[in-house]
Amino acid sequence: MRGAELPGLNHVRDHVDDWESAVLTLSLTASALAESVGGARAPPAAGRPPGVPASAPPAAPCLLIPAAQLKPGRLFVVANLQGAYYTLLELLSRHKFDFRCDNLMHCGNLVAPPAGAAAAARRSASSASVLQLARRHGARGPMGANECLALLAAAAAGRAEEEEQQQQQQQQQQQLLHASAGAGVLTGGRRSALSLQLAAAAAAKPAAAEGGAFARPVAARAAATAASGYGSGSDSDSDSSDGEESDEEMVQAPATPCREPSPATPAYGSSKGCGGGVPGRLDTLALASLLSLPATVVVEAYGLALQHAGPAAVGSGAAAAAGAGRHHVLYSHRRPGTGACGAAGGGAAATGLALARDVVRCAVLPPLRALQRDSPGFVAKVAAGVAPSREELLLEVVEEQLSELDLPPAAER
Repeated sequence: MRGAELPGLNHVRDHVDDWESAVLTLSLTASALAESVGGARAPPAAGRPPGVPASAPPAAPCLLIPAAQLKPGRLFVVANLQGAYYTLLELLSRHKFDFRCDNLMHCGNLVAPPAGAAAAARRSASSASVLQLARRHGARGPMGANECLALLAAAAAGRAEEEEQQQQQQQQQQQLLHASAGAGVLTGGRRSALSLQLAAAAAAKPAAAEGGAFARPVAARAAATAASGYGSGSDSDSDSSDGEESDEEMVQAPATPCREPSPATPAYGSSKGCGGGVPGRLDTLALASLLSLPATVVVEAYGLALQHAGPAAVGSGAAAAAGAGRHHVLYSHRRPGTGACGAAGGGAAATGLALARDVVRCAVLPPLRALQRDSPGFVAKVAAGVAPSREELLLEVVEEQLSELDLPPAAER
């Protein structure tokens, strides 16, 4: 899959360790999101007879976290944060989270969606801060629906930006050709170096007046190429046909500035590394961190599997096939058509941290050594390869009201 491409996001490829897995995760997450929203599945492949099963879908990328990579303290798993940076700080402070020894993970939806509810528009500016905190302290978790939507919006903005730059480049090239055709002097069927330099300088002035920060470097490169003699085919001492010297100086190539987003630009528009200073936009490293999220995170020592979408049906064969038979599933989004499996199901093999209005939920587990000492049932279940229950994990679900800094204005609630 070396040839896997993501138009509009290819500029983050160098910052993603496993590009093929990232493309696969985004594709599977987008398909699951479309299915959950529209309820439609992909049509059967053409030419396949009815009743013949389709080929098995590719396995979703999974990140396995061994016990050696865990800190010795507690395990916090936050869900549906949606860019509520200040709420996260208050939650961690209230429960005395220690960044030196406690572990922070998530179940997806770290960032706010690129468009939608008023609260999302208010909290989108803090999504970059949430991602920065997560990267700094090694918070791992699966890709959620909001991360998928943010990446798709950034890809669309990146494609639009690339098309705009291509159109500008074509326009500047046409203007350069027209200007050089009118100002150049033919010498033996080829254009002299000085005439090309003068034409490039003349073309750069109207191009700059029309608003092209992109046009000035193009004209400067053409002037520098002509001045160096490459492709000119003539001596610079005999450039002019009338022997006159020009007082024009070469146009220097200024650094291309970061363009401010237009009102129609999405909040997660592609910035090619320049969007870090624009409020509400994610820079290249932030987009790369979103694209690097796996579909599932397995904390083997705890017997936990972190997913954004819950099992197909808790206790069913489909859930066991999805990994619920060996791991207790923590999830933040209930699949359509499944029964409620919220935080109250103490004996179930899955715990849901479903989204609640103006509330952020977090699962807190004790340190691994304390859990092994105080819960013999947990030790027996993990040794037997069976998913431990919430009671055996000594799992506690805590809630934090959204901070006033993360809430939308009262008129928009």
